[in-house]
Amino acid sequence: MEQKKQQQLLNLQRLQKVQNSPEGHSGYPGLKKEVKKEEAPWELIHPVSNINDTSPTAHSSKGEFPHVTVKMEGGEPEVPAQEIKAVGASCPGQNLTSSLLQTPQEGFKMNSVEALQQTPFWRLSLADQLQVIEMGPERPPLLLQQSGCDRGKEYIRRFSTKWYDRKEWLCGSATKDALFCFPCLLSVGGTTWTQTGVRDLKHLADKIKKHEESKSHMDNCMKLAALSKNSVIQLGEEDLATIKKHNQEVEKNRYRLWVIIESISNIIDSIPFCDAFELGLSDQDEMEDSVNLDMLRGQLNPVAPIDLAMELHMQSSPVLRDLSKMVQNEVLDCMSRVVKDFIKEQVKSAHFVAIEVGHISVSSHPQTIVTFRYIDEHCSLVECFYAVAELEDHRGETVATFLLQQLEDMFPETADKQKLIAQSYDGLSMTHGDHTGVQNRIRDIFPNAKYVHSCAHQLNVVMQQVTSQIQEVKGFFANLSGIQEFFSCNTKRKEVLEAVLGRHLPRSSQTNWNLNIQTVNYVFEKRLKLIECFQEIKRTCDDLAVQMASQFIQLLEKDGEFLYLLSLFRRLMPQVDAFRRQLWGTAMDSIAVRKAASDFVSAISSIRDSIGSLFSELPPESMLPRGKTKAILDQIASEACNIIIAHAKERFAFTSHLMSATLAQGTLFRAYNRTFPQEALDQTVEAYPMLEKERLKTELCVLYKMKELYSCTSLSALMCVLVDTPLEQTLALLRIVITTPKLVAEEEETPSALKRVKALLRNTTSQDRLSALATLFIEKDMIKKIPDFNNKTIELFARQAEHQDDFLYK
Repeated sequence: MEQKKQQQLLNLQRLQKVQNSPEGHSGYPGLKKEVKKEEAPWELIHPVSNINDTSPTAHSSKGEFPHVTVKMEGGEPEVPAQEIKAVGASCPGQNLTSSLLQTPQEGFKMNSVEALQQTPFWRLSLADQLQVIEMGPERPPLLLQQSGCDRGKEYIRRFSTKWYDRKEWLCGSATKDALFCFPCLLSVGGTTWTQTGVRDLKHLADKIKKHEESKSHMDNCMKLAALSKNSVIQLGEEDLATIKKHNQEVEKNRYRLWVIIESISNIIDSIPFCDAFELGLSDQDEMEDSVNLDMLRGQLNPVAPIDLAMELHMQSSPVLRDLSKMVQNEVLDCMSRVVKDFIKEQVKSAHFVAIEVGHISVSSHPQTIVTFRYIDEHCSLVECFYAVAELEDHRGETVATFLLQQLEDMFPETADKQKLIAQSYDGLSMTHGDHTGVQNRIRDIFPNAKYVHSCAHQLNVVMQQVTSQIQEVKGFFANLSGIQEFFSCNTKRKEVLEAVLGRHLPRSSQTNWNLNIQTVNYVFEKRLKLIECFQEIKRTCDDLAVQMASQFIQLLEKDGEFLYLLSLFRRLMPQVDAFRRQLWGTAMDSIAVRKAASDFVSAISSIRDSIGSLFSELPPESMLPRGKTKAILDQIASEACNIIIAHAKERFAFTSHLMSATLAQGTLFRAYNRTFPQEALDQTVEAYPMLEKERLKTELCVLYKMKELYSCTSLSALMCVLVDTPLEQTLALLRIVITTPKLVAEEEETPSALKRVKALLRNTTSQDRLSALATLFIEKDMIKKIPDFNNKTIELFARQAEHQDDFLYK
């Protein structure tokens, strides 16, 4: 308790410290200076005990180093490392009272990191902006320290204030105990140098060099230098009046833009996503009275109110009215960028991350969707949408290149690349026989990214997608979907269908790529009745319907290739459905999952061995297309079976994460307390080498003795219980298991981000703002957590070259 009070007192004293050097507050002197030789960002370092030393005094349980000594500045005596926190209290000048201008909140100086983060530079008056520039960057002493080792010797590094003298743009935060960039703080941006600060002393020199070479840093330095130069110009009354008038107009424009952003946010927030889209968790069809039917037919459009609100507000501003449609897209894009910057910061601070990739057809254009899974600082699992793009093709190389761009943007540092522990794809991303495909390309750079199946990818859809690599199979699915769409888009045709068959044709659900198992069976079993229905439509409907009905009659009566593949998939798809049901019952049992996959492969192999009988099932009046023979069709069927078999083996090859989950399953703790699950531990550590085997085993043994946890069935709840305990390896295990995509969705669980994105995008026809709209709708709850969201959006909008004259203050 005494040490805590001493630390609090130290922090208060440090906030009052003024800069004693002549350069401390003489304004920003200029741009980057050349330094011939960089020194290490720490003081003299003393080695400690050998890293292999296992004596009780070698390492304390709290990570302190009792025998480490660190040389202090100014020839002060050496002190034990655990007393470093108290050294700052004796720094010269700390008890002096600052004579500089301070903000009324928290007592921070106007030029401090805390003040500039709380009140952005652009929101200050011109006089205050010039005052901040004249004061220059605040440079308090920092208590940054970092342990390291070299050749078996451990060291402690601590920050040296000499870096302030060498890098004129460098500033610090005493409360965050981190380094920041002063020119970038005065601008807008979402980098580490302006938000969280840099604390990595080991790589500080490299980080500084990389930041100095960045375009954004150079731009911000140039702007600051120009503003510093203008600050010495004496403005006359006429100039001041002009500036005042300009700033008043800017204030009006910003307010109108703020109203637009707020209106969009309110509209998005007022639409209950799951209610409006009636998104189910199962693969079964919704009922005919489902709201989803209206969504699919385009009768409900959640984007329409946004267009109306923006149009009304923009009419009140000449600047916004003249730009109209362009402004809509730019505002939405800026809002989306603020959200993405927030997601980046959260992902970078997460311990582990998983990526899920899916596809959906929007206006006949396949879109690639990227979502991330991670655990945030509140120990909550987050599934967030990140990007959607229309790629040139879906070859493994194209998809991998796109994903690597997204991942490199998210994880620029080498150390962060170890965080990606799982990757999951639908069937469209996986190319049969491509051994340099997507997942392998990703693992070359992100070695811990295991390829797993996710419940966000429906198994029947996946199998349809992988077999659609065969051109004839792709055409078969297109014809099957055409029959469904023919009836679903016209009331009179549906009435004829009901009159002849007595019921609706089962419809596709969830995505445009979905193959409904019931549809395959229905078309096969009711083929003759459907032909009768189409003949009735030819007699009673319009010319377009007559033309299409004639084509479907030809398809169902005489197209031998379509009928052959219909018979094939009538055999295949029930096996896929049976496999899916098995997975639902064995979701947490890795052995059972592997057995289910093996049984599925055996079933598909049996169908492959019997494809010779498919041709005999064709109706006698059917004919094969020119150039097609029984041998060719049998070869197509065999290839489709081989693709399904190979994909099933690959998709379910890794199941160690299921075994790992059993280690933390509370209902098994009683049994594990009697007999430790050594095999499960061995598999877990082999799959996730970042875990320390012996320490994890010790922690689990402690956990298994806690009887109060025997009834705990939720891994998330267990993680919340352990978050403040020293069971670090167990927490790491829990984060890995929870972050990895689930094999099966739990009951009453919120639909995955991937499913929610698909539900939104299939009702959106605008190609130019798909990603922005998806981000805002899917992550509307996250927007509420972003501090100062509206003003950050306005600042991004205002910084665009074409808007600076109307939205930037002078």
